[in-house]
Amino acid sequence: MKIAIMGTGAMGGFLGGFFTRAGADIILINHPSEHARAIQQNGLTILDGQEIIRIPVKLYLKPPTIEPVQLVLIMV
Repeated sequence: MKIAIMGTGAMGGFLGGFFTRAGADIILINHPSEHARAIQQNGLTILDGQEIIRIPVKLYLKPPTIEPVQLVLIMV
C-alpha cells in the first residue's frame, strides 16, 4: 500500500520516518520551507530510544505532482 502523509511536523515526520524504516512505501508532502528542504536533502532525523537515526524519505512540496496513493494521512 502506498501512503501519503501531509505535514512533516512532529507527528507526520515521526510516522513517516518509522513507516519508511519498516519498509512501507511512504510519500511525505509539506509546504515549501527550510524545514522541508532540509528533510529533502538530509532525510528525517529521529531519536529511537538512545539512538539518533537518519532516514531517507521522499518529500514533495507540490501535492499535485505525486503519484496515486491508497491512503492519505493529514497531520496538521
